[in-house]
Amino acid sequence: MKKLALSTKMALGSLAVGVVIVGLAVYSYLSMTSINNGVNDLYTNRLRPLHMLGDIDTMVHQLENLELSYLLLPDERAALRQEFETKQAILEQAVTEYGALVYSEQERQALQEMEKALANYLPQLHGVLDTIDANPQAASAELLHDGAAEEERSALDKAVESLLDMTEMLSAETNTQART
Repeated sequence: MKKLALSTKMALGSLAVGVVIVGLAVYSYLSMTSINNGVNDLYTNRLRPLHMLGDIDTMVHQLENLELSYLLLPDERAALRQEFETKQAILEQAVTEYGALVYSEQERQALQEMEKALANYLPQLHGVLDTIDANPQAASAELLHDGAAEEERSALDKAVESLLDMTEMLSAETNTQART
């Protein structure tokens, strides 16, 4: 080393520092890519399904609100019936889209229970609307809150809540696995 010229020593030192910097940059890039993949996985597999379930739950309650409006606003029943049909189609589409995001067998079974509860609930709601049309104000309020529609809505709420809990549990498991 003593016989090398000063410029050669400087060049070798600079090259060594450059190699260390490039090595750190590659390591940092790979680490950041891993973190990014984890965040994307968390969004795609856990956060998005939770958001969609929240939207589904909201739509169910919007249908119930439309039903109450249908009872209370007889002059707007045609428009409310149309809005009800539109929201029902959106709800069914949202359930189908959520089904594409289900990966585990537990989630699939819970989804089937929710779909069954929804399939039981929607005809009950239509029945209430038809009853309101046939006999306005008579027993319609009781049908909304004490009849089969209310029982089916409770079953649907339980099914959605079960899916939410399961998705949160699986998300926590995924988070725990990612940390280890």
